[in-house]
Amino acid sequence: MRVLIPLPERAQGPLRNLRCPPVGSGATRRRCYRPTAHSPAPAPPQSRVTGCTQGGPIGSRLMQQTIAVPQRDLRPLLALMATAAAAVFAWLAVSTECGYSPAVYDPAVTAWAVRARHGLVTAVAWPVTQLGGTLGLTLLTAAVCTFLLLRRHWRRALVLAGAMVGSSLLTVILKLIFARARPSTALLLGDPASSWSFPSGHSFNTGVFVGVLAGFALVSTASPARKALAGIAACMAAAAVGLSRVYLAYHWLTDVLAGWAIALVWLCVVGIVSLTVLGPRQE
Repeated sequence: MRVLIPLPERAQGPLRNLRCPPVGSGATRRRCYRPTAHSPAPAPPQSRVTGCTQGGPIGSRLMQQTIAVPQRDLRPLLALMATAAAAVFAWLAVSTECGYSPAVYDPAVTAWAVRARHGLVTAVAWPVTQLGGTLGLTLLTAAVCTFLLLRRHWRRALVLAGAMVGSSLLTVILKLIFARARPSTALLLGDPASSWSFPSGHSFNTGVFVGVLAGFALVSTASPARKALAGIAACMAAAAVGLSRVYLAYHWLTDVLAGWAIALVWLCVVGIVSLTVLGPRQE
């Protein structure tokens, strides 16, 4: 007589409805757990590590690999940052139009910068401010985009080029809207500029350029230390260009602050659009 051994309800896969030979026969140990012909072998339990299975010495070694963590949606955070930066920009714009604080301190800050001029600082400030100009940023953007295309990172090249074109157009529009006069040319170190003062185009466009590059590092698989280093380097570059504009008397301090604020707004907009259209992609 053949015996049908019922298993607990938790049994799955090949252990369901297994048939065993008569109890006591010598084949019991060999054949009792042989799966039926129509029962597919279950897949081994998957761990959170891509390509790993649990159990056994091989699985234990593979569990030491990097764990794939789901990406966090950054769009709500970017929207919040854009709103805060836009509020700061609006506050600065109102202060320049109405003569409120902090714009009321602009002449004093410019006078202090002129008195603090030094030959060595001037020698550094002039090339730094040129890097943040139209020609300098155009060459830098073209070089970086070419490098990205050669590495087949066309998404990043598209994001960088689009961000820089948009910031350049937005700079012209905002300057025409506010039409703020620059500091006196008697204080200027260099050739007079033909455009309006508010906001600082050098600060705005440089902030966008280095901010996009820092964003590439942020969404990459680089280590947290390298991501932090990229962010610090971007902030230092934007600060150097912006402060050089005040030092050389091309802009008031509030022009530079507004340039940084609107740069953050535009970076957040570019980030939201990029994540929505292109999706998050680590390279």
